[in-house]
Amino acid sequence: MILIAALTITIVFSTSLNGRITNAQPSQQNNKGKVFAMYAASLIKTFEQTLGPSFEKKTGYTYVGEARGSVQIANMIIDGQRRPDIFVSAGTIPIMKLLNQQQQQRPFAQWLVKFALAEMVIAYSPTSRYHLDLEKAKSGQIPWYQVLSQPGFKFGRTDPDLDPTYTIMTRTSNKGF
Repeated sequence: MILIAALTITIVFSTSLNGRITNAQPSQQNNKGKVFAMYAASLIKTFEQTLGPSFEKKTGYTYVGEARGSVQIANMIIDGQRRPDIFVSAGTIPIMKLLNQQQQQRPFAQWLVKFALAEMVIAYSPTSRYHLDLEKAKSGQIPWYQVLSQPGFKFGRTDPDLDPTYTIMTRTSNKGF
């Protein structure tokens, strides 16, 4: 069983029947073992700079993390390519995939906990050629999707089949956001 999380964040832990961490292996740093966490790429800073180091310090386990798109992680788990102890997803769709998949007569996950929400934003530069239209959308004068669908507007995001909620807006200039 894997601890799994979704953003709406949900967490699912991988534990054996007696409650020990399944991937625990002796480490040179301590004798407790390793905990392997996979998480939505949008959470990389939080996991690598805060949660992972804090977890190591407080538990004595070695933290090992890997960031990818949430759906991609769920697919890797289903396909047997990864067996994390913890999976933190951005959204519940990847978790539902694991709840519905059977592994030796058991699903990969038996429960989920939603513990946070993420808001999506449209970020733009005041020097963007779409700035005035985006300001109108901001004030409710026109729908935001009308601005995004204009010819020449460039909208950047990750592959929605692998990472459905991690979105980045880009503008047409090569100056970035």
